[in-house]
Amino acid sequence: MTDGKLFFTNPPEDARELIEKPANKNKWSKERWFAFDYFKQRLASEDTKEKVLCDIGVGTGPYRELTTPFSNFFGVDFFPYSPVDIVADLRKPLPIADNSCDIILCSEVLEHLPNPGLFVKEMGRIIRPGGYGLVSVPFLHVVHYAPYDFYRYTNFGLEYLFKEAGFSSIEIVNVGTPFDVYHSFEERFFSAYFLSYRFSNNKLVNTLIILWGRAIRKIINLLWKTVSHYTKAMPSSTETGLAFCLKVIK
Repeated sequence: MTDGKLFFTNPPEDARELIEKPANKNKWSKERWFAFDYFKQRLASEDTKEKVLCDIGVGTGPYRELTTPFSNFFGVDFFPYSPVDIVADLRKPLPIADNSCDIILCSEVLEHLPNPGLFVKEMGRIIRPGGYGLVSVPFLHVVHYAPYDFYRYTNFGLEYLFKEAGFSSIEIVNVGTPFDVYHSFEERFFSAYFLSYRFSNNKLVNTLIILWGRAIRKIINLLWKTVSHYTKAMPSSTETGLAFCLKVIK
């Protein structure tokens, strides 16, 4: 035990720079906001005094606002962030007792596990009968936290994965419209690629192209803000959404 945390694994050193970042709502992705709202709605009526809530892959605590009211809460991750109580390798059987949790949160974790089937079965082992898991995974999304980004799931794949693990009821909600997907990719294109690419050996030419790119991005963002109010009413699609949110009942 170190600093009140139980260590069952040594965090990989090469991941430290990728993940050691504080939770900052101002920099949340759209899919993170969708997941937050989905989780909030489903936790709103829970007994926060009696129910045991575990956030697996808690990270820096982006859902702290939702988990803090629970008297019986603990966080699990493979890296000793401040909200983590148990440091464990999520690729292996977890050091948590059978039927010990009423609710498990698991947000944007499955895509980073090379063997997600084992992890989902571990969720089923830990959740008490009648308990449930709240899960979110990206769908149409760029590679992130490379090289620890392995999968993208369709709704069919998610249903199969959780049925195989023995969950009795699976609710899958697609979040994000095609416009959200476009805007998400556009943001990443300009921030991660276009504005950092060396177009020419001529410094002036390179600077002018980058300034032009920034101007285009501002115009696109302005247009996006103008139409986003109207696109909210668009139905989500399992073929073109940003992410999936799930409630899986044991």
